[in-house]
Amino acid sequence: MQVLVQRSHALLHDEIVTAIYNMAAVDFTSFYGEFLRHFLQTAAGMADSQQTTVLLAVFHGEQASLG
Repeated sequence: MQVLVQRSHALLHDEIVTAIYNMAAVDFTSFYGEFLRHFLQTAAGMADSQQTTVLLAVFHGEQASLG
C-alpha cells in the first residue's frame, strides 16, 4: 500500500493493485474494517483522524456497491 501512496514503483502499479485486491478478496470485511483502518491511522503523513474517518466511509461505500 505504501508503494502505491508514494508512487515509487509506477511500472508495477497494475501488478501491485492486483496483488492487494487478491489479498483483500479473501475477506473484504476484515480488509476494510481492520487493515485499511490501521494503515490509514499509522501511515506517516497520510491523514488526520477526520480524514481517516472520511476515507474509511468512502471505502465502506465502495465495499457496499461491490457486494
